[in-house]
Amino acid sequence: MLKKILKWTGIVLGSLIAVLLIVNAVFVWRSGTSLESRLQTVRDAGDPLSLAVLARESIPPEDNASVFYRRSKGDIPSISQVLSSVRTYYVPMNLEDLQTIERALSAYPDVLSLVERAGSCSDSYRDTDYGVTFAESLSNGLEHMQYDRSVARYLRDRCLMLTAKGERDEALRASILTFQLARHLDREPT
Repeated sequence: MLKKILKWTGIVLGSLIAVLLIVNAVFVWRSGTSLESRLQTVRDAGDPLSLAVLARESIPPEDNASVFYRRSKGDIPSISQVLSSVRTYYVPMNLEDLQTIERALSAYPDVLSLVERAGSCSDSYRDTDYGVTFAESLSNGLEHMQYDRSVARYLRDRCLMLTAKGERDEALRASILTFQLARHLDREPT
């Protein structure tokens, strides 16, 4: 009798598993068809379906802001680390903060000329590897965004320092440079 119970239990469980596999196959088929329909809609609209489509033609190095960004890449994080101790958001800068900013900026004199050169470039194109996975691409994009934010903070602190020193025209130039650099970000995928 135990053999009969085990036999029927096995048959019932086997049948149940077979039914679940059939239901799963139907579900996969329906969702695959739905996905393909949605992808076709995207294709018809002319929108990209992969990261590789986002790749652009390279531009000459003298017109590429990213070339000058890369040259300043080692110095900007060092400056940012020093400037992170200065809180310049809502209070007027005291003399100590002003001196800290001035020391940090003067310790890396080449950064300003590289950032100005990047701002005067006609375009920016990072040689991004679009053949990587989405997670790697996102990680790389976030790294670039963090660097862009560091450059913006550098210019903000330079602007605040110049304003505090009464050099308003130079401060305005630093603000305009921020906008010039921001226009390069319009074509970044992230």
